[in-house]
Amino acid sequence: MGNKVNFLAEVDARLRAAQLTTLSDIKRIRWGSEEESRGQKDFPVLTLTWEGGNEEPDYPNKQNRDDIRVKIILHHKKLASQTNDLFDTSTSKGAVYLFEKVLDVLDKKTDGVVDNTFNATADFLRVISYDVNQYNELYEIVAVMTAKTKSFAAGGRSS
Repeated sequence: MGNKVNFLAEVDARLRAAQLTTLSDIKRIRWGSEEESRGQKDFPVLTLTWEGGNEEPDYPNKQNRDDIRVKIILHHKKLASQTNDLFDTSTSKGAVYLFEKVLDVLDKKTDGVVDNTFNATADFLRVISYDVNQYNELYEIVAVMTAKTKSFAAGGRSS
């Protein structure tokens, strides 16, 4: 597998492994568009999208690296509350709680050990930016994670 595939597969593996434990509230993890996710019937749903990136030179190694972007979209129904439909501190439920769990899962390998290098497929530095939207009874939290992959030689992306 190549640089891009290895990184995307590691992101996918972490989230799917956690769906059995930490992220058990998530009904479905899928690769696709946010529009398709809004049409789902059973929430919460986590959607992943590869948002592209940039290949950049890596000096002084005379190699390249990818600045890769992954969009992580959480669709969560609003809580049935008169005062706060975003989170419930008494039950630790709601869109914000689940979003923070997703971010925690991305910090760790499938065995639970903290690993910001995504199983050696990226550097430890990454940026996560996020927005929150509302669609009728849904919260949509859209996070974009940008990470630098490990360096690769020209012609060596897929090895």
